[in-house]
Amino acid sequence: MSPVVHREQGFSFYFVLADLSEPAHVHVGEGKSRRSDDAKIWLNPVHVARAGRFSPHTMARILHIVEVNQSQLLEQWSRHDQ
Repeated sequence: MSPVVHREQGFSFYFVLADLSEPAHVHVGEGKSRRSDDAKIWLNPVHVARAGRFSPHTMARILHIVEVNQSQLLEQWSRHDQ
């Protein structure tokens, strides 16, 4: 299961519940699709774990969104990790 926890600028930010044993992170795809080449962003500190199919320019936009919403994303991670 992969609950979407944030949507912005055409991106979906979601958790993969099977990954909850890993450090806090979010997967990022476009629209509603989930693909194996979606990006993966560590949340604390915010940095790219895997850029997937996204260009450096697009990754910069994604990182900015994650940075602005970091506290909310970490809070959501904590709720799912219980």
